[in-house]
Amino acid sequence: MNLKTRLFAGASALVMAGTLVATAIPANAAPPPSLGTIIGGCSGQQSVAKLKVVATGLGIDNTMQNTKISLKAVVGGEGTCNLGAGPIVPDVGSFKASLTGFASCNTALLPPPGGLPPNGKFGVSFAAGLVKAQAYTRIASTDGTYNADVVGAHGMFTKGPLAGADVDGTLYQNPTIKDKTVPGGAPPAAFLGPFGAFLGVDVNGFDSGQIGASCLAGASAGIVFYNDGHGATLAIPVPDPTAITMTLVGDGPSLLEAYGLVGGLADATGLTFSIY
Repeated sequence: MNLKTRLFAGASALVMAGTLVATAIPANAAPPPSLGTIIGGCSGQQSVAKLKVVATGLGIDNTMQNTKISLKAVVGGEGTCNLGAGPIVPDVGSFKASLTGFASCNTALLPPPGGLPPNGKFGVSFAAGLVKAQAYTRIASTDGTYNADVVGAHGMFTKGPLAGADVDGTLYQNPTIKDKTVPGGAPPAAFLGPFGAFLGVDVNGFDSGQIGASCLAGASAGIVFYNDGHGATLAIPVPDPTAITMTLVGDGPSLLEAYGLVGGLADATGLTFSIY
């Protein structure tokens, strides 16, 4: 089975998590089109990935370090999947993924000899737990745009109705920070994008750009503003971090591109499941 989805997101996000993760695969070396029979896929999912460098417990920066990535779909971000028998929505809170491997904001770096890009497994259930699926996956490529805001994933289902099927696809990754402010009123439509409801994290495209730039440079690129998750900034600026500890993952346009911070608009495709 083949999964084509963006960075990380719900089932989509199942595959990889890594904000700006660098891999041993050349930029633009996206997974090839499926040569088999596509039997399903997932789209419309959103997940928050938490990144922690194993040696320090801190977030990733512009050096290559062994990193642990944990991923979980946001409430309301479960998306829709097709397991070969029509659309089905994953159970709320059922999607979880855990990956370990070498990652960096600097996509020009490669893992050390013997080191691997982030890889691991994800699990998700459907129909109130009656149907469960588990797969192993790895980050297979980056797209070469701003801090690798879109990544490719590849893997295979090992348990469940799709056992033996390949998983491929692409996901976006938007650097983000926690946002504990309370949203006020209906957000402007221009800021909704693919996100919709308040997620509890800052998903402002310009803030994401500053966070990513700081991580890549290893020095602060300015300041970010906590906001209500839809671009309405508050008055209190906070220092722009030089390491990334969280990233929002999903399929569709990345915020960095949607807000004009990167040339062109390249959507993350989501996941596809295929049999060869």
